[in-house]
Amino acid sequence: MASAFLTPYDLCKRWGKAVTPKTLANWRSLGIGPAYAKFQGRVVYAVQDIEQYEAQKKRPGESRRAEAFRMTA
Repeated sequence: MASAFLTPYDLCKRWGKAVTPKTLANWRSLGIGPAYAKFQGRVVYAVQDIEQYEAQKKRPGESRRAEAFRMTA
């Protein structure tokens, strides 16, 4: 059974190293990025929160944008 939580390192692996653990730490200090919790002094991200964050950040594919542009032009 997979863990319901990810460490910052696990999250970086999930995102294909698009961000680093240091970036995640900076985001936490700025109050941006995905929701997190601290358990016994360690930062963790709930998979459910990560999936919600990813859904909010999802953008339409390039083909959809190009098609929408053609329809309005």
